[in-house]
Amino acid sequence: MSAIATSKEVSWVSHLYVILPHIDERKIWLLPTDGGWALPALDVEGGVWAGDASRLIPLLKERLGLAGEFTILRHLGVTYNSEERWDQAYPVLEWRAPGADPIPSGRWMGEDDLTSLPLADASQQTLLAGFLAENEAPPLRAAWARRGWFAQATAWMDETLTGLGRTSTGPVEQHKSLGISCLLRQPTDAGTVYLKATARLPLFVNEGRLMETLSRYFPRWIPAPLARQDGNSWMLLEDFGPNLRERDKKDADFAPAAAEYARLQQASATRVKELLTLGCIDRRLPVLAEQIDPLLAHPLTARHAKAEEISQLVALAPRLRQHCARLAAIGLPDTLVHGDLHLGNVAGNGEGYLFFDWSDACIAHPFLDMITPYFLEEDEAKRARGKAHYLAAWEGWASQSALEEAWRLAKPLAALHQAVSYLHILIGQEDVVHPEMASGLRDFVEFTLRAMDEI
Repeated sequence: MSAIATSKEVSWVSHLYVILPHIDERKIWLLPTDGGWALPALDVEGGVWAGDASRLIPLLKERLGLAGEFTILRHLGVTYNSEERWDQAYPVLEWRAPGADPIPSGRWMGEDDLTSLPLADASQQTLLAGFLAENEAPPLRAAWARRGWFAQATAWMDETLTGLGRTSTGPVEQHKSLGISCLLRQPTDAGTVYLKATARLPLFVNEGRLMETLSRYFPRWIPAPLARQDGNSWMLLEDFGPNLRERDKKDADFAPAAAEYARLQQASATRVKELLTLGCIDRRLPVLAEQIDPLLAHPLTARHAKAEEISQLVALAPRLRQHCARLAAIGLPDTLVHGDLHLGNVAGNGEGYLFFDWSDACIAHPFLDMITPYFLEEDEAKRARGKAHYLAAWEGWASQSALEEAWRLAKPLAALHQAVSYLHILIGQEDVVHPEMASGLRDFVEFTLRAMDEI
């Protein structure tokens, strides 16, 4: 591309190539073009996040004229080019409209057709042939990425809502979908409800069961699910209203919620043994110290992080372990840690704040939760305000100088904690969806290194 195309002022573009499988036959829908047969495709100026099904589905209907009802199963491949500011994705759909053509002028084609007819983009032939030849889903594929899951999930929603005395007032919509979780949304006569399904991953908890218990222990801060189904890792949730990011837009700031969150952590400190028994992952500082070498030696880290940064962190590993010991020695209690705390997972309830999305819940040093709200906050004023609010809530637990030292030590360790989280997410997923999360591993390895330079 030209130099202009690499400018940060150029809008990001998402290139989408839609894979639409036949309901009963091993075929996909292709369209004729001057250059050969092609997948239905569209470009989205400004970009579209792969997991945002609530935006993707209307785009596919409006821009492609895709008829009938469908959901996004998964993305067969995702490529990002941050320098040229584009991404390319192959969303795979589950189309539920037998007896109709999804898009006019197209044709269902199978493996034999791919070898006998010209494709407009010959580079896609291997990808499409591999998709058509797939006989069964691999063990690590998410349940919602398999045909039939949506019907099963919506049937459970209908049955559960009936039992709760609620009536649906509209169709179930696919709201978000990634390899780690899927969110369905349905309007009812008593407000919108969501079904959340969470992947079974090495460091993920049974979120529905844990939230049900946490809501009893800490009802001020953690909402209870309306219902849960442990066998499928499903839970039904009320709509909490706009999260802080949606509510406050450019003015969104975690600082007002910081003290409330610190109080939740403090209240959990006396229940650590119970929370571990209930399924919270043990990620206390001695555990983190033991995870450093396996993280840096893992093939997935080598694949997704920068080799020179891994080498630098290998050299810094003894210091990182020392920092774990020094932070532990300050004496702040181990607490409940959210693991993915950010403005999108906090809502105001009129009286205070609700904290949700607890799939990464663990027991760890409380300050490790500050990675996104503060350590990664780019606005200096918000960062300073947030730190002040949060540390003020910990006064009395340690001296001011000790709290400042804990804050300083926690910054690289919080990033390290996240790098371990992302590694285990990748370990638990099939390779084809790794691009959804691989940047998290790479970025937190880099941030750990940068934060160590500041100490």
